[in-house]
Amino acid sequence: MLIVSGTPQHQNRRRLALALRQPRIITGLIVHQSRPIVEATSWQDYWRPAREFIEADTCLVHRLKQIRAAWLDVLRGSSGRRRWHTYCWRYFGLLHHTLQIAKTEPNRGEPWPMLRRILALGTFPVKVRGSSGTAAGLASNTNPLYLLGRLAPDCPPSTPRHVPLVLPLGRHDPYYNYRQVLLERNGSSRMLLYPSVDLSERPDSFGVIDRLTRLVNAKPDPYWKPRARLLARRALTPLF
Repeated sequence: MLIVSGTPQHQNRRRLALALRQPRIITGLIVHQSRPIVEATSWQDYWRPAREFIEADTCLVHRLKQIRAAWLDVLRGSSGRRRWHTYCWRYFGLLHHTLQIAKTEPNRGEPWPMLRRILALGTFPVKVRGSSGTAAGLASNTNPLYLLGRLAPDCPPSTPRHVPLVLPLGRHDPYYNYRQVLLERNGSSRMLLYPSVDLSERPDSFGVIDRLTRLVNAKPDPYWKPRARLLARRALTPLF
C-alpha cells in the first residue's frame, strides 16, 4: 500500500467516506500534511443565516423539515432509488417555493442567503492549509443534482455530466467538474472535484486537487492538462 507522508491512502479514503455518511453538512475540506480534515456543521446551523426568511413562511418551515427527513433517510442507506427520488423531490420543492417567495413577495426580506444554501447543498470548498488555492468538492450521496442524474429508468453509471458547475458557500465564482474520486469499492461513496473557472485561480485549484488525490488515490493523472483544456472548451465555453 502506497503511503503519503506516513498516512495510508485507504485510511484517508475511509475517513472521507465516513464523513460523507455523518448527519452533518460538510462545509469544507482542508488538506493538512498527510490528512484530509473535514469541516461540518449541524443542519440547524447551516440554515441559521436564513432563519428570519424561513420562519416568516410556515410552508417554507414545513418544506425544510421534509427535506431534512429525506436527507437523513439518504444518509442511512448507501443507495436506493426511492430515497433518491424523495430527496430530489423535496429539494426542488424547497427551491421552487423559495424562488416563488423571492418573485412575488419582494418585501419579505433578502432571499439570497436561503438560495445560496439551497444551491450549495452537498458541495464545499477544498483547500490546502497554508496555500491560497481553492477547489470545490461534491458529495455524491447528498448532492440532489447528482442523485437526480441517477434516477433515469436504466440507472446510468455514475457520471458528473449532470453537475458541470458548482458554487459552494463563501465563493463568488463557480467551479467546473474535473475528476471523480472513488472512496469505496462498491461505488456508493464518491467525491467530485472541481477547479475554478477563474483563469487566475485555476492553477492553484489544480494544485489543491492534485494534493488531495495523492492522499486518497495511488494512480497518478498524467493527462490533467489536456483534460482540463477539453473540459473548459466543451463545457465552459457553451455555458459562458
